[in-house]
Amino acid sequence: MGYQDIIDETSGWLGKGGLPILEDVGEAIESPMRWFESQDAVNYVMDDNSNIPTLTNSLKYQKPDVLASTISKSADSFLQTAYGTNKCFNSLKHKNLQAAGEAIAAKTRMSNRDKLNYRYAVNTYDFWLNCPDLQKRFKENPYQGRLADINSRIAQMQDDNKSWLERIVDAASNEVEDLTGAAKSKAKRLIKKLSKFLGRSIGSVNFTRNAGELIYKPYTDKPYTERFLPVALAEPTTMQTIGVVTNISGAIVKDFLIAPVLPELGIASGSSVGAIVNATSGVVSKNIAFTGGAEVSRYFAGQGLRQATSTLPAIWNATGTFTGAFGFLMAAAPYIILAATLVTLAIEMSKKTEVGHVIFIFGRREGANDFDLNFGKYSGGTQEQLLAKFLEMKQELLQETGKDYAEVYGFSFDIDKNHKLAMNMSSLTPLPMPKEQAEEFWQIISDSPIFDLFKD
Repeated sequence: MGYQDIIDETSGWLGKGGLPILEDVGEAIESPMRWFESQDAVNYVMDDNSNIPTLTNSLKYQKPDVLASTISKSADSFLQTAYGTNKCFNSLKHKNLQAAGEAIAAKTRMSNRDKLNYRYAVNTYDFWLNCPDLQKRFKENPYQGRLADINSRIAQMQDDNKSWLERIVDAASNEVEDLTGAAKSKAKRLIKKLSKFLGRSIGSVNFTRNAGELIYKPYTDKPYTERFLPVALAEPTTMQTIGVVTNISGAIVKDFLIAPVLPELGIASGSSVGAIVNATSGVVSKNIAFTGGAEVSRYFAGQGLRQATSTLPAIWNATGTFTGAFGFLMAAAPYIILAATLVTLAIEMSKKTEVGHVIFIFGRREGANDFDLNFGKYSGGTQEQLLAKFLEMKQELLQETGKDYAEVYGFSFDIDKNHKLAMNMSSLTPLPMPKEQAEEFWQIISDSPIFDLFKD
Protein backbone atom coordinates (compact mmCIF):
# COMPACT_ATOMS: atom_id res chain seq x y z
CA MET A 1 0.00 0.00 0.00
CA GLY A 2 1.39 3.40 -1.00
CA TYR A 3 1.71 6.26 1.47
CA GLN A 4 -1.10 8.19 -0.22
CA ASP A 5 -3.39 5.17 0.21
CA ILE A 6 -2.63 5.17 3.94
CA ILE A 7 -3.47 8.88 4.13
CA ASP A 8 -6.73 8.34 2.22
CA GLU A 9 -7.91 5.34 4.26
CA THR A 10 -8.83 7.45 7.30
CA SER A 11 -12.38 7.67 8.57
CA GLY A 12 -11.76 10.88 10.52
CA TRP A 13 -13.84 14.06 10.39
CA LEU A 14 -13.85 15.46 6.86
CA GLY A 15 -11.75 12.48 5.82
CA LYS A 16 -8.69 13.69 7.74
CA GLY A 17 -6.66 11.26 9.83
CA GLY A 18 -5.73 13.78 12.50
CA LEU A 19 -9.40 14.37 13.31
CA PRO A 20 -10.51 11.06 14.82
CA ILE A 21 -14.19 10.42 15.46
CA LEU A 22 -14.56 8.09 18.43
CA GLU A 23 -17.17 5.37 18.24
CA ASP A 24 -19.58 6.81 20.81
CA VAL A 25 -19.88 10.08 18.88
CA GLY A 26 -20.85 8.17 15.76
CA GLU A 27 -23.40 6.25 17.82
CA ALA A 28 -24.91 9.48 19.15
CA ILE A 29 -25.52 10.58 15.55
CA GLU A 30 -26.71 7.27 14.10
CA SER A 31 -28.43 5.67 17.13
CA PRO A 32 -29.14 8.60 19.46
CA MET A 33 -31.55 6.88 21.86
CA ARG A 34 -29.29 3.87 22.33
CA TRP A 35 -26.39 6.21 23.08
CA PHE A 36 -28.53 8.32 25.41
CA GLU A 37 -29.89 5.40 27.40
CA SER A 38 -26.36 4.01 27.89
CA GLN A 39 -25.22 7.16 29.74
CA ASP A 40 -25.09 6.66 33.51
CA ALA A 41 -25.94 10.31 34.13
CA VAL A 42 -29.27 9.90 32.32
CA ASN A 43 -30.37 7.27 34.83
CA TYR A 44 -29.30 9.64 37.59
CA VAL A 45 -31.44 12.46 36.16
CA MET A 46 -34.46 10.26 35.41
CA ASP A 47 -34.60 8.72 38.89
CA ASP A 48 -37.93 9.57 40.54
CA ASN A 49 -36.02 10.27 43.76
CA SER A 50 -33.62 12.62 42.01
CA ASN A 51 -32.53 15.71 43.94
CA ILE A 52 -32.55 17.81 40.75
CA PRO A 53 -36.28 18.17 39.98
CA THR A 54 -36.04 20.94 37.36
CA LEU A 55 -33.64 18.90 35.23
CA THR A 56 -35.62 15.70 35.80
CA ASN A 57 -38.92 17.33 34.86
CA SER A 58 -37.39 18.97 31.79
CA LEU A 59 -36.18 15.61 30.51
CA LYS A 60 -39.40 13.76 31.31
CA TYR A 61 -41.34 16.45 29.49
CA GLN A 62 -39.72 15.60 26.13
CA LYS A 63 -41.25 13.50 23.37
CA PRO A 64 -38.98 10.61 22.23
CA ASP A 65 -38.67 11.87 18.65
CA VAL A 66 -37.70 15.36 19.82
CA LEU A 67 -35.18 13.90 22.26
CA ALA A 68 -33.61 11.67 19.58
CA SER A 69 -33.32 14.46 17.02
CA THR A 70 -31.78 16.83 19.61
CA ILE A 71 -29.14 14.25 20.59
CA SER A 72 -28.21 13.62 16.97
CA LYS A 73 -28.12 17.35 16.22
CA SER A 74 -25.94 18.00 19.27
CA ALA A 75 -23.45 15.32 18.20
CA ASP A 76 -23.24 16.76 14.69
CA SER A 77 -22.90 20.31 16.04
CA PHE A 78 -20.19 19.04 18.39
CA LEU A 79 -18.04 17.83 15.48
CA GLN A 80 -18.33 21.21 13.79
CA THR A 81 -17.53 22.96 17.07
CA ALA A 82 -14.47 20.81 17.76
CA TYR A 83 -13.16 21.39 14.23
CA GLY A 84 -13.79 25.13 14.42
CA THR A 85 -12.12 25.33 17.83
CA ASN A 86 -9.04 23.56 16.46
CA LYS A 87 -8.83 26.09 13.63
CA CYS A 88 -9.05 28.95 16.13
CA PHE A 89 -6.42 27.28 18.34
CA ASN A 90 -4.00 27.10 15.39
CA SER A 91 -4.64 30.68 14.29
CA LEU A 92 -1.50 32.63 13.45
CA LYS A 93 -3.53 35.82 13.11
CA HIS A 94 -4.82 36.07 16.67
CA LYS A 95 -2.53 36.01 19.69
CA ASN A 96 -5.47 36.51 22.07
CA LEU A 97 -8.42 34.37 20.95
CA GLN A 98 -10.64 35.72 23.71
CA ALA A 99 -10.21 39.27 22.44
CA ALA A 100 -10.78 38.06 18.88
CA GLY A 101 -14.02 36.38 19.90
CA GLU A 102 -15.23 39.45 21.76
CA ALA A 103 -14.46 41.60 18.72
CA ILE A 104 -16.59 39.31 16.54
CA ALA A 105 -19.41 39.46 19.10
CA ALA A 106 -19.27 43.26 19.18
CA LYS A 107 -19.76 43.39 15.40
CA THR A 108 -22.60 40.86 15.36
CA ARG A 109 -26.04 42.41 15.11
CA MET A 110 -28.79 40.82 17.20
CA SER A 111 -31.79 39.78 15.11
CA ASN A 112 -35.30 39.56 16.55
CA ARG A 113 -34.83 35.79 16.78
CA ASP A 114 -31.61 36.29 18.73
CA LYS A 115 -33.36 38.62 21.18
CA LEU A 116 -36.00 35.96 21.73
CA ASN A 117 -33.23 33.38 22.25
CA TYR A 118 -31.83 35.64 24.93
CA ARG A 119 -35.19 35.84 26.69
CA TYR A 120 -35.75 32.08 26.47
CA ALA A 121 -32.23 31.45 27.79
CA VAL A 122 -32.79 33.80 30.74
CA ASN A 123 -36.08 32.07 31.57
CA THR A 124 -34.32 28.71 31.32
CA TYR A 125 -31.58 29.86 33.70
CA ASP A 126 -33.96 31.50 36.17
CA PHE A 127 -36.93 29.16 36.02
CA TRP A 128 -37.06 26.13 33.74
CA LEU A 129 -33.79 24.76 35.09
CA ASN A 130 -33.31 27.23 37.95
CA CYS A 131 -29.55 27.00 37.61
CA PRO A 132 -28.63 28.67 40.92
CA ASP A 133 -30.71 26.05 42.75
CA LEU A 134 -29.32 23.26 40.54
CA GLN A 135 -25.74 24.28 41.29
CA LYS A 136 -26.49 24.32 45.00
CA ARG A 137 -27.98 20.82 44.78
CA PHE A 138 -25.02 19.51 42.77
CA LYS A 139 -22.68 20.81 45.45
CA GLU A 140 -24.70 19.32 48.31
CA ASN A 141 -25.25 15.96 46.62
CA PRO A 142 -22.65 15.59 43.85
CA TYR A 143 -23.00 13.14 41.01
CA GLN A 144 -20.40 10.37 41.36
CA GLY A 145 -20.58 8.73 37.94
CA ARG A 146 -18.32 8.88 34.92
CA LEU A 147 -19.32 9.26 31.28
CA ALA A 148 -15.83 8.69 29.89
CA ASP A 149 -12.18 8.44 30.92
CA ILE A 150 -10.81 11.52 29.19
CA ASN A 151 -7.14 10.70 29.82
CA SER A 152 -7.39 7.14 28.48
CA ARG A 153 -9.19 8.41 25.38
CA ILE A 154 -6.41 10.95 24.84
CA ALA A 155 -3.76 8.24 25.24
CA GLN A 156 -5.53 6.02 22.72
CA MET A 157 -5.79 8.83 20.19
CA GLN A 158 -2.07 9.57 20.58
CA ASP A 159 -1.13 5.92 20.05
CA ASP A 160 -3.40 5.59 17.01
CA ASN A 161 -2.14 8.83 15.50
CA LYS A 162 1.51 7.91 16.05
CA SER A 163 0.97 4.51 14.45
CA TRP A 164 -0.77 6.11 11.47
CA LEU A 165 1.98 8.71 10.94
CA GLU A 166 4.67 6.00 11.23
CA ARG A 167 2.93 3.95 8.55
CA ILE A 168 2.85 6.99 6.26
CA VAL A 169 6.53 7.78 6.85
CA ASP A 170 7.60 4.13 6.39
CA ALA A 171 5.59 3.77 3.18
CA ALA A 172 6.89 7.07 1.79
CA SER A 173 10.49 6.09 2.69
CA ASN A 174 10.09 2.80 0.80
CA GLU A 175 8.68 4.58 -2.22
CA VAL A 176 10.88 7.64 -2.44
CA GLU A 177 13.80 6.02 -4.33
CA ASP A 178 11.48 4.83 -7.07
CA LEU A 179 9.89 8.25 -7.55
CA THR A 180 11.09 11.06 -9.78
CA GLY A 181 10.63 14.78 -10.18
CA ALA A 182 7.86 16.52 -8.26
CA ALA A 183 6.54 13.27 -6.78
CA LYS A 184 9.94 12.50 -5.28
CA SER A 185 10.26 16.00 -3.81
CA LYS A 186 6.75 15.77 -2.34
CA ALA A 187 7.52 12.45 -0.66
CA LYS A 188 10.78 13.77 0.80
CA ARG A 189 9.04 16.86 2.22
CA LEU A 190 6.38 14.66 3.76
CA ILE A 191 8.93 12.35 5.40
CA LYS A 192 10.88 15.29 6.81
CA LYS A 193 7.78 17.05 8.07
CA LEU A 194 6.04 14.09 9.73
CA SER A 195 9.25 12.73 11.25
CA LYS A 196 9.45 15.90 13.34
CA PHE A 197 6.19 15.10 15.08
CA LEU A 198 6.64 11.42 15.79
CA GLY A 199 7.00 10.93 19.52
CA ARG A 200 6.80 14.63 20.21
CA SER A 201 4.91 15.79 23.31
CA ILE A 202 3.08 19.08 23.65
CA GLY A 203 3.89 20.21 27.17
CA SER A 204 3.44 23.83 28.20
CA VAL A 205 5.99 25.38 25.84
CA ASN A 206 6.01 26.36 22.20
CA PHE A 207 5.53 23.79 19.48
CA THR A 208 5.60 24.02 15.69
CA ARG A 209 2.97 23.23 13.10
CA ASN A 210 5.20 23.08 10.03
CA ALA A 211 8.98 23.33 9.80
CA GLY A 212 10.08 26.31 11.89
CA GLU A 213 6.59 27.84 11.94
CA LEU A 214 5.50 28.90 15.42
CA ILE A 215 1.86 28.43 16.32
CA TYR A 216 1.88 30.48 19.54
CA LYS A 217 3.57 31.26 22.78
CA PRO A 218 1.67 30.60 26.00
CA TYR A 219 -0.68 33.52 26.57
CA THR A 220 -1.03 34.70 30.16
CA ASP A 221 -4.49 36.29 30.13
CA LYS A 222 -7.17 34.43 32.03
CA PRO A 223 -9.53 32.41 29.83
CA TYR A 224 -13.11 33.45 29.27
CA THR A 225 -15.23 32.69 32.30
CA GLU A 226 -18.91 33.18 33.03
CA ARG A 227 -19.00 36.94 33.54
CA PHE A 228 -22.62 37.72 32.76
CA LEU A 229 -25.29 36.73 35.22
CA PRO A 230 -28.68 36.37 33.56
CA VAL A 231 -30.66 39.60 33.69
CA ALA A 232 -33.68 40.32 31.53
CA LEU A 233 -32.76 43.12 29.11
CA ALA A 234 -34.86 44.77 26.44
CA GLU A 235 -31.90 45.11 24.05
CA PRO A 236 -29.36 42.38 24.89
CA THR A 237 -26.02 42.15 23.11
CA THR A 238 -24.43 39.10 21.54
CA MET A 239 -21.93 38.86 24.42
CA GLN A 240 -24.69 39.05 27.00
CA THR A 241 -26.61 36.27 25.25
CA ILE A 242 -23.47 34.14 25.04
CA GLY A 243 -22.95 34.80 28.75
CA VAL A 244 -26.38 33.42 29.65
CA VAL A 245 -26.01 30.33 27.44
CA THR A 246 -22.54 29.75 28.89
CA ASN A 247 -23.85 30.03 32.45
CA ILE A 248 -26.48 27.38 31.77
CA SER A 249 -23.95 25.16 29.99
CA GLY A 250 -21.51 25.51 32.87
CA ALA A 251 -24.13 24.52 35.43
CA ILE A 252 -24.75 21.25 33.58
CA VAL A 253 -21.37 20.21 32.19
CA LYS A 254 -19.03 21.62 34.86
CA ASP A 255 -21.01 21.47 38.10
CA PHE A 256 -22.84 18.24 37.28
CA LEU A 257 -21.39 15.94 34.64
CA ILE A 258 -17.65 16.49 34.71
CA ALA A 259 -17.23 17.39 38.40
CA PRO A 260 -16.38 13.79 39.46
CA VAL A 261 -13.41 13.55 37.05
CA LEU A 262 -11.90 17.02 37.55
CA PRO A 263 -8.94 15.70 39.61
CA GLU A 264 -7.95 13.51 36.65
CA LEU A 265 -7.50 16.48 34.29
CA GLY A 266 -4.39 17.75 36.06
CA ILE A 267 -3.11 21.19 36.93
CA ALA A 268 -4.62 22.83 33.86
CA SER A 269 -8.14 21.65 34.70
CA GLY A 270 -9.44 25.21 35.15
CA SER A 271 -8.61 26.24 31.60
CA SER A 272 -9.42 22.90 30.02
CA VAL A 273 -12.80 22.67 31.76
CA GLY A 274 -13.47 26.27 30.75
CA ALA A 275 -12.85 25.17 27.16
CA ILE A 276 -15.33 22.30 27.61
CA VAL A 277 -17.93 24.73 28.96
CA ASN A 278 -17.43 27.12 26.06
CA ALA A 279 -17.52 24.29 23.53
CA THR A 280 -20.82 23.16 25.06
CA SER A 281 -22.13 26.72 24.79
CA GLY A 282 -21.06 26.72 21.14
CA VAL A 283 -22.99 23.52 20.44
CA VAL A 284 -26.10 24.89 22.13
CA SER A 285 -25.79 28.17 20.22
CA LYS A 286 -25.66 26.29 16.95
CA ASN A 287 -28.61 24.10 17.95
CA ILE A 288 -30.85 27.09 18.72
CA ALA A 289 -29.60 29.11 15.69
CA PHE A 290 -28.14 31.94 17.76
CA THR A 291 -26.25 34.26 15.40
CA GLY A 292 -22.56 34.43 16.19
CA GLY A 293 -22.80 32.34 19.34
CA ALA A 294 -21.21 29.21 17.89
CA GLU A 295 -18.34 31.10 16.25
CA VAL A 296 -17.50 33.25 19.27
CA SER A 297 -17.63 30.28 21.64
CA ARG A 298 -15.06 28.46 19.50
CA TYR A 299 -12.61 31.31 19.98
CA PHE A 300 -13.19 31.24 23.73
CA ALA A 301 -12.75 27.46 23.84
CA GLY A 302 -9.56 27.77 21.79
CA GLN A 303 -8.18 30.34 24.22
CA GLY A 304 -8.83 28.00 27.14
CA LEU A 305 -7.00 25.18 25.38
CA ARG A 306 -4.06 27.44 24.56
CA GLN A 307 -3.63 27.78 28.30
CA ALA A 308 -3.95 24.04 28.90
CA THR A 309 -1.49 22.60 26.37
CA SER A 310 -0.23 19.97 28.81
CA THR A 311 -3.64 18.29 28.69
CA LEU A 312 -3.90 18.11 24.88
CA PRO A 313 -3.15 14.97 22.86
CA ALA A 314 -0.03 15.15 20.66
CA ILE A 315 -1.72 14.42 17.33
CA TRP A 316 -1.31 15.83 13.81
CA ASN A 317 -2.84 15.28 10.42
CA ALA A 318 -0.95 14.21 7.31
CA THR A 319 -0.05 17.81 6.42
CA GLY A 320 1.61 18.35 9.79
CA THR A 321 -1.20 20.51 11.19
CA PHE A 322 -1.71 20.12 14.92
CA THR A 323 -5.13 18.66 15.76
CA GLY A 324 -4.79 18.22 19.53
CA ALA A 325 -7.49 20.79 20.32
CA PHE A 326 -9.96 18.74 18.28
CA GLY A 327 -8.66 15.60 19.99
CA PHE A 328 -9.11 16.96 23.51
CA LEU A 329 -12.71 17.95 22.85
CA MET A 330 -13.28 14.55 21.21
CA ALA A 331 -12.02 12.90 24.41
CA ALA A 332 -14.60 14.95 26.35
CA ALA A 333 -17.34 14.40 23.74
CA PRO A 334 -19.85 12.47 25.91
CA TYR A 335 -19.85 15.29 28.47
CA ILE A 336 -20.29 18.01 25.86
CA ILE A 337 -22.94 16.22 23.79
CA LEU A 338 -25.08 15.21 26.78
CA ALA A 339 -24.84 18.65 28.40
CA ALA A 340 -25.66 20.42 25.12
CA THR A 341 -28.64 18.11 24.65
CA LEU A 342 -30.02 18.85 28.12
CA VAL A 343 -29.53 22.61 27.75
CA THR A 344 -31.00 22.72 24.24
CA LEU A 345 -34.07 20.76 25.34
CA ALA A 346 -34.67 23.13 28.27
CA ILE A 347 -34.35 26.25 26.09
CA GLU A 348 -36.63 24.74 23.45
CA MET A 349 -39.16 23.92 26.18
CA SER A 350 -39.08 27.58 27.18
CA LYS A 351 -39.70 28.54 23.55
CA LYS A 352 -42.70 26.25 23.24
CA THR A 353 -44.39 27.34 26.47
CA GLU A 354 -47.19 29.73 25.63
CA VAL A 355 -48.78 32.23 27.96
CA GLY A 356 -52.35 31.48 29.01
CA HIS A 357 -54.68 34.14 30.41
CA VAL A 358 -56.86 32.14 32.80
CA ILE A 359 -55.02 31.13 35.98
CA PHE A 360 -55.89 28.55 38.64
CA ILE A 361 -53.89 28.16 41.87
CA PHE A 362 -54.70 25.09 44.00
CA GLY A 363 -53.62 24.49 47.58
CA ARG A 364 -54.10 21.34 49.65
CA ARG A 365 -53.14 20.72 53.28
CA GLU A 366 -51.37 17.52 54.24
CA GLY A 367 -53.88 14.67 54.65
CA ALA A 368 -56.76 16.68 53.13
CA ASN A 369 -58.81 15.45 50.17
CA ASP A 370 -60.03 18.80 48.86
CA PHE A 371 -58.12 21.72 47.36
CA ASP A 372 -58.61 25.41 48.07
CA LEU A 373 -58.69 27.53 44.93
CA ASN A 374 -57.66 30.96 43.73
CA PHE A 375 -58.39 31.90 40.13
CA GLY A 376 -58.35 34.94 37.93
CA LYS A 377 -57.61 36.44 34.53
CA TYR A 378 -54.16 37.60 33.51
CA SER A 379 -53.52 40.33 30.94
CA GLY A 380 -49.71 40.24 30.63
CA GLY A 381 -47.88 38.87 27.62
CA THR A 382 -44.59 37.31 28.64
CA GLN A 383 -43.46 34.20 30.52
CA GLU A 384 -41.74 36.34 33.13
CA GLN A 385 -44.94 38.28 33.85
CA LEU A 386 -46.99 35.08 34.01
CA LEU A 387 -44.62 33.47 36.50
CA ALA A 388 -44.73 36.59 38.65
CA LYS A 389 -48.54 36.46 38.55
CA PHE A 390 -48.49 32.81 39.63
CA LEU A 391 -46.42 33.70 42.69
CA GLU A 392 -48.63 36.70 43.46
CA MET A 393 -51.79 34.57 43.34
CA LYS A 394 -50.17 31.89 45.51
CA GLN A 395 -49.52 34.53 48.18
CA GLU A 396 -53.11 35.74 47.86
CA LEU A 397 -54.35 32.20 48.54
CA LEU A 398 -52.08 31.78 51.55
CA GLN A 399 -53.11 35.12 53.02
CA GLU A 400 -56.82 34.61 52.37
CA THR A 401 -57.04 31.14 53.93
CA GLY A 402 -54.26 31.42 56.50
CA LYS A 403 -53.43 27.77 55.83
CA ASP A 404 -50.08 26.02 55.51
CA TYR A 405 -50.33 23.94 52.32
CA ALA A 406 -48.34 20.79 51.64
CA GLU A 407 -49.18 21.04 47.93
CA VAL A 408 -49.64 24.12 45.73
CA TYR A 409 -50.14 23.93 41.96
CA GLY A 410 -50.53 26.61 39.33
CA PHE A 411 -52.11 26.32 35.86
CA SER A 412 -52.77 28.66 32.99
CA PHE A 413 -55.17 28.23 30.07
CA ASP A 414 -56.49 30.21 27.18
CA ILE A 415 -60.16 31.07 27.00
CA ASP A 416 -60.85 27.94 24.91
CA LYS A 417 -59.59 25.72 27.73
CA ASN A 418 -56.29 24.89 26.00
CA HIS A 419 -53.70 24.36 28.72
CA LYS A 420 -50.50 26.37 28.51
CA LEU A 421 -48.45 26.05 31.67
CA ALA A 422 -48.49 23.77 34.74
CA MET A 423 -46.28 24.31 37.79
CA ASN A 424 -45.68 22.68 41.14
CA MET A 425 -45.41 25.61 43.55
CA SER A 426 -45.26 23.60 46.77
CA SER A 427 -41.72 24.74 47.60
CA LEU A 428 -39.94 28.07 47.39
CA THR A 429 -38.63 26.99 43.98
CA PRO A 430 -41.48 26.64 41.43
CA LEU A 431 -41.06 23.58 39.21
CA PRO A 432 -42.56 22.75 35.82
CA MET A 433 -44.81 19.72 36.29
CA PRO A 434 -44.20 16.47 34.37
CA LYS A 435 -46.70 16.22 31.54
CA GLU A 436 -48.39 13.05 32.86
CA GLN A 437 -49.11 14.64 36.25
CA ALA A 438 -50.32 17.87 34.69
CA GLU A 439 -52.73 16.02 32.38
CA GLU A 440 -54.71 14.72 35.37
CA PHE A 441 -55.26 18.23 36.72
CA TRP A 442 -55.97 19.70 33.29
CA GLN A 443 -58.81 17.24 32.74
CA ILE A 444 -60.44 18.17 36.05
CA ILE A 445 -60.04 21.91 35.49
CA SER A 446 -61.26 21.89 31.88
CA ASP A 447 -64.62 20.47 33.05
CA SER A 448 -65.06 23.26 35.58
CA PRO A 449 -67.93 25.78 35.08
CA ILE A 450 -65.57 28.49 36.35
CA PHE A 451 -64.39 29.01 32.76
CA ASP A 452 -67.79 30.50 31.94
CA LEU A 453 -66.94 33.46 34.17
CA PHE A 454 -64.16 34.52 31.78
CA LYS A 455 -66.16 34.45 28.56
CA ASP A 456 -66.91 37.80 26.97
